[in-house]
Amino acid sequence: NRMQGIVEGLSRVRRVGPNAPLIMSNDLQTLKEQLEKYPGLKPLPFAPHLDKFIKAYFLPAGSPDVVLEWVRQHPDYTPTQVMGLVTALMEGSKSTSLYLLKGNSSATKELLLQVREAVQHNEPPSTR
Repeated sequence: NRMQGIVEGLSRVRRVGPNAPLIMSNDLQTLKEQLEKYPGLKPLPFAPHLDKFIKAYFLPAGSPDVVLEWVRQHPDYTPTQVMGLVTALMEGSKSTSLYLLKGNSSATKELLLQVREAVQHNEPPSTR
């Protein structure tokens, strides 16, 4: 699935500036509008999945609990995708709690451990 490939690509972004989620969202909207001109592609399959992932970049990076809750509520993303998203949020704004956690290795390890556990809990048993 091409949209899954886009989610995978976005999850590999390591730094996200303040305008990046907006740009990603606009790019998706443009892609969606263009592809939906073709018969059978309206509504564009898988676009909501990609849109939810892009919106996750708008999560309040100053609130690790909110990020962790999002991870728990969205089991449809792979562990690699989720860890990439969380890493990008941690690298984002230097004024956020997630960025500050990066400097505190024990707090960083604890958050990442919680994210990994949540992701593993979300996975179907056959993928563990």
